[in-house]
Amino acid sequence: AEPGEFTKRAFLNGRIDLSQAEAVIDLVRSKTEQSLKIAARNLQGNVKKEIKRLKEMIIDVVVQLEASVDFIEEDLEITPYRKLTKKVKGIKAELEELISDEKKGEIIKNGVKAAY
Repeated sequence: AEPGEFTKRAFLNGRIDLSQAEAVIDLVRSKTEQSLKIAARNLQGNVKKEIKRLKEMIIDVVVQLEASVDFIEEDLEITPYRKLTKKVKGIKAELEELISDEKKGEIIKNGVKAAY
């Protein structure tokens, strides 16, 4: 088998996603224990699970907003906008943290380039 062939097949057959395939490469190329831990976590699909959870939260907010507009004259119990705003701010904070963690992971994986 060629290097990476099994990972490629797993990806093409839908058994792993792109972030997991990249994590396999990161595992092989890891030079520090910390980068190895990050790659192992990504291989488990943690980032994908977190993104999926946040996506579902966003969809829930959109559904509630659409319902409040579409059924404004109905006698439905609608989530107050303040509560939805708080939920959106929470989602935003979680997304920012996820992005920050990924940026830190890239620095750990690739190091920092310094100019002389």
